[in-house]
Amino acid sequence: MQNKQITLGKWLQLLRKNKGYTQRELADALMISYRTIQQWECDHSIPSLYTAYGLATLYKMPMEELINGYTQY
Repeated sequence: MQNKQITLGKWLQLLRKNKGYTQRELADALMISYRTIQQWECDHSIPSLYTAYGLATLYKMPMEELINGYTQY
């Protein structure tokens, strides 16, 4: 079976929803604007390395999985 690839934004959205966070809740947890989350999920921008580390910590997953997971989805 071939893997279907998704964008990084869709991957971040999938992770957020699977953890049960709204965009605002995630933004509050990371101490950033919810509009930043919107920008990521629409593929208009990407998280900084510092914020990606915060996401990985919050989601309790290795940084490599957070960064590379969407290519293996």
